[in-house]
This record gives sequence, structure tokens and C-alpha cells, in this order.
Amino acid sequence: MSKSAKKPIRKLSGVQWQLLKNQWQIVWVSSLVFSLGILIAATIIQSSPYLFEHYSTITEVPLFSNAFFLYFLLASFYVLLINLSVSFFYSYPFAKHVKNQAEKLIDAATSFTRGKLTSRVEIQGENEFSQLSERFNAMAQHYEKQVFSLQKLLSENSLLIEQAEQAASLEERRKLARDLHDAISQQLFAISMTMAALPKLISKNQQQAITVLNDVEKMVNNAQQELRALIMHLRPVTLDGKSFEEGIQALFEELKVKNKHLTLHLDFKQQTQLPSKIEDQLFRTIQEAISNMLRHSKATIFDMKLYEKDGRLCIALEDNGVGFIVEEMEKKGSYGLATMKERMIELGGNLTILSYPKKGTKLELRVPLRL
Repeated sequence: MSKSAKKPIRKLSGVQWQLLKNQWQIVWVSSLVFSLGILIAATIIQSSPYLFEHYSTITEVPLFSNAFFLYFLLASFYVLLINLSVSFFYSYPFAKHVKNQAEKLIDAATSFTRGKLTSRVEIQGENEFSQLSERFNAMAQHYEKQVFSLQKLLSENSLLIEQAEQAASLEERRKLARDLHDAISQQLFAISMTMAALPKLISKNQQQAITVLNDVEKMVNNAQQELRALIMHLRPVTLDGKSFEEGIQALFEELKVKNKHLTLHLDFKQQTQLPSKIEDQLFRTIQEAISNMLRHSKATIFDMKLYEKDGRLCIALEDNGVGFIVEEMEKKGSYGLATMKERMIELGGNLTILSYPKKGTKLELRVPLRL
């Protein structure tokens, strides 16, 4: 359904076969040198009476005769076959080993960037790959400690965080004012102008008046949807003493009541309780995502799944709406998406946005759980 920030990692079969290809090129060149060596040697023998006489005592096959070329082709083919066999026998295991080591590093790095901070690479042997694995593991361990230290600070420095949130609320108010002006105000103005023209239109063309009334109804519904989404922004940043699960359940109950056109699915399988400040940040991010869905997606189905996997809390939010091109939205500088990404970075987590026009949108949030 969507497009991620990044394309899926392909298996590195090219590394293995590139090494074999290079080895086979060496085999072909060496076999060609062997064949040219025979022809050069035959030319030298034919031009030297002494060497030719000695050659004649060894074999009765005339130089450059049909029999000579037959033996020449057989010998060249035999040497080529032996070279290819020996090369494949020794090169294939080495190429496969290089490919496997590279894939292990890439898989570990991919998992790490998606929030699995416990990802490590198994160290095998003593070579450049083992050194690279050791350095990757050391870097991952160092980063993991930093993330959990930041999460600890996030829980401990509640006062500073509240002050920062109060400062950030000013920007939220400005954004709300812009949204009210750009969306609701303009739509209400359009509705007002259309309704003012309706009396004259009814007396002249009733059929066209009915069409205009239908358009007005759509505009009213759009304005109502915008207001519901903006009201979501006015909800408290914290869970107000509720557990994370209770807050999400209450949020979905409210969505069901106020958005009859939406089919909602919630699958909540979180077991590990997170610090309250981290849950507040996640809850606000989910609010932002739902608000964006209500305002822009025109979706009729919205699914949300929460589960734990590989030491991470994973949250997937998916709709069947109009979708968008992620790169274009990022270039425009979407405030909502930027805010969600910033919150996830603060938690040491990861946000993946997947979307295609007319195919809906999927957000994947991953946050490392405390050890």
C-alpha cells in the first residue's frame, strides 16, 4: 500500500557472482594465453631447423596440419575445463562467505535503524569482516545505552519537559490559527456565498439549484471533518492519569461516536509498561496521526495495531484513503509529519511513512522497550 522511507533491502547475490565472474575472466585469459603460447611455440619450432628436427623425433604430427589443430583444440579445451573446475571449487565457497557476511551486516543495520537496538552481528574468524562486526556491535551497544539514558532522563526531568511542551504549545496555537483560516474559514465563506445565491437560482433553474445544494452539503461535511480533526489537536498532551491502553481505547470510542463513516479496528497487544512521559509522547504522536487521517485521507477504514517484537513496541496505523507521494510531502515541509518524526527521535525510535496516491497510507512507529 505504501512507500517507505526506504526500499526493501535486496539479497546481495550480485556480490557473490561478481567475484565468480572476475575469477572466470582470469581463467579465460589464462587459457587464452596458454593457447597463444602453443601457437607461438609451434611457429618458433618451425622457423628453427634444430628445434624442428628435435620436434620431428618426438612426434609425427606435422605442424599446423589438421591433426595438429585438432590436438591443439583438445588441449586448449582440456586446460580451460580444468581451470574452470578448480576456480569454481575454490572461488564459490569464498564468494558465498563474502555474500553471507555482507548480508548479516546489512540485516543487523536495517533492524537497528528500525528500532531493534539489541541487533548484533555474530563475529566469525579473524578478518576485515570480523573487525567490521566488532565495531558495529560496539557502536550499537554504545547507542543503546545512550537511548535508554535519554529515556531515563525523559522520565526524571518531568518539569523541564512540561516547560518545553508549554513553549511548543505556542507553535501549536499558531498552526491551529492557520488551519482555521486556511480550511474552515474559507469553506464557511464559500458555503455562505453559495447559499446567498441560491434563492435566485431556485427561481431560474431548480435542477441546477439541487446540484448546488448537494455541493453545499459536501462542503459542510468537509468543514465538519476539519473541525473534528482540529479538536483532536486541542485534546490534552498527557493521558490524564489513564494507562496507555485506556487512553487509546477511549480515543477509539470517541472516533466511533463522531465518525460514523469510519470502520475502525484496534488490536492492542502491549505487555510491557513504559514510563508515563514516554507513553504521553506516543499518545500525542498517535493523536497527530489520527488528526491527519481525518483531515486529509478521506478514508473509510482505519486500522491500528500495537504489539511487541524483538525488544520494541511497534505501532502500525493504516487507512484506505487517498494517499500521497511521501517525497513531495516532505519537500513541502509538512508540520504534522515533522512533529511526529521529532517525537520518535526523542524516544530513540523510528517512524516509517508508507503511502501511494489512491492506495492509502501506513505509519509504522517503533520504540525500544526498556531493558
